[in-house]
Amino acid sequence: MNRIVFLFVIALFSLSIKAQTNNAHEVTVGNKVPQFFINTQSGDSVSSATFIGKTTLLVFFATWCGPCRLELAEMEPQIWMKYKNIPAFSMWVLGREHSNAEVKDFATNKKYTMPFAGDPERRIFKLFAESQIPRCYLIGKNGTIVYASIGFDNHSIQKLTAAIEADIAK
Repeated sequence: MNRIVFLFVIALFSLSIKAQTNNAHEVTVGNKVPQFFINTQSGDSVSSATFIGKTTLLVFFATWCGPCRLELAEMEPQIWMKYKNIPAFSMWVLGREHSNAEVKDFATNKKYTMPFAGDPERRIFKLFAESQIPRCYLIGKNGTIVYASIGFDNHSIQKLTAAIEADIAK
C-alpha cells in the first residue's frame, strides 16, 4: 500500500514538473510582444513593431482544428466586422503549419474577410507557445500582451471583446 502511495506521489510530482516545463516558453499577459514578421498573402512583410499604438489581435489556428473553426466563425461577425474600420485596431489570423495558399483557400471557402497569413514552420507560433490551439493574444497599444486565451468556449468572445474595448479606450 505504501509503495502505491509513493508511486502516486512521484507521478503527480512528475506531472507538475512537466506542466511547468511546458509553460516555460509561453507568452503571458504583461509580457512584451516578441519581434517577428508576418509574410502576408500579397507578398508584403508586416513587423510586430508596427503594432505599437494599436490594439492588435493575433489568432493562431489550424484548418483541421474543430475549436479553431468554431472560434473563427464567431470572430468574423463579432470581432472583425465590429472593429475592422477602427484605425487603432488590427488583426491577424495565423495558420499554424499552413502556407499562405492553404489559409487563403480556407478563408475563401468559409467566406471570411479577416486577414489571414500562414505560419508553415511555426516560426511565429514558437515565439508565443509550444502547443495547443486555438490561441488568441491581444497586444495592447503599449506593445504588451493584455489578454491571452487557449481554446474556445461560450464565453471566449465576450471576454475578448471586453479586453479589446478596454484597450481601445486607453
